[in-house]
Amino acid sequence: MVCTGRITAAVCFHREGKDEPMLPEGCLSEDGFIINQGMLRDIPFGNYPSSKNGCGWIAVYNLMKALGNEKPYEEIMEALTPYTLLKGLLGTRMPGIKKYIRRQGYAMDTSFFKSSFEPLALGSQAGIIYYGTGKTYHFTAYQPTEEKTFRFFNSVYGRQYDILTMEQFIGRIKAPLTHIVAVRA
Repeated sequence: MVCTGRITAAVCFHREGKDEPMLPEGCLSEDGFIINQGMLRDIPFGNYPSSKNGCGWIAVYNLMKALGNEKPYEEIMEALTPYTLLKGLLGTRMPGIKKYIRRQGYAMDTSFFKSSFEPLALGSQAGIIYYGTGKTYHFTAYQPTEEKTFRFFNSVYGRQYDILTMEQFIGRIKAPLTHIVAVRA
């Protein structure tokens, strides 16, 4: 099979009789979560590469996978494109992400207060956190693990198992504006 089109750094696979692009090799964890957004230079989201502005759709992809409801990434990107800011320059708006989650049939709790992140996250199946890194803002999906810890996806590019307490994760937040969306268990 030969890859053609805009996704030049990708490998191809066969789906429904067509050659279609796949995510670049190495951007997925061993269990199929997207963990390296920086490798998505050749996958556009709006007018910009997903390596720069794709954290919103990536967080939704990882959230759906964590919930056992994996969706093709192209479907998620298409659904979230109307919610980009400046044709993707500033990524995705949170209201679009919440609307997508509701349309999938999930109930959620949300908060802007870091003090409520841990109790909401502990009572959830999985969720998304929006936070400032000091350079930019970023979305990351999380999934509760054991003993009040959480696995974060795509928060540190390439890290297979980024497992932290919520307090440790909050320590990474460098800006006051934060937001959690916790999908109820």
